[in-house]
Amino acid sequence: MLNTSTKAAAGRYSPLAPLCHWGFAALFIYGVIKQVGDVGQLADTAFLRVEMIFAIVFLILLAGRFTYMKARTVSVLPAATPAWQRRAAKFVH
Repeated sequence: MLNTSTKAAAGRYSPLAPLCHWGFAALFIYGVIKQVGDVGQLADTAFLRVEMIFAIVFLILLAGRFTYMKARTVSVLPAATPAWQRRAAKFVH
C-alpha cells in the first residue's frame, strides 16, 4: 500500500503521464504481437512501409515521452530505497 508521501507525489503527475505509460505498454504489446513472422515478408514493399512507419512513429513518440517524463516527474520511491533498487527502477522504466 502507498504511504501518504508516495500518494502525494503520485498525485503530482498530469493525466498525460499514466496515459503515456500505459499507452506505450499497449503499443509495445501490439508491436510484439504483430511482429514480422518471416524476414521474407519484408520483400513486400507495402508491408515493409507499414513496418517502417510503425517503427519511426514509435521511436518519435518514445523520445517525446522520455523528454516529457524526464522534465516533469520525480521519483515516488521512498528516500530509504536502496541505491541498487533505484537503478533497477530507472533501468526498467
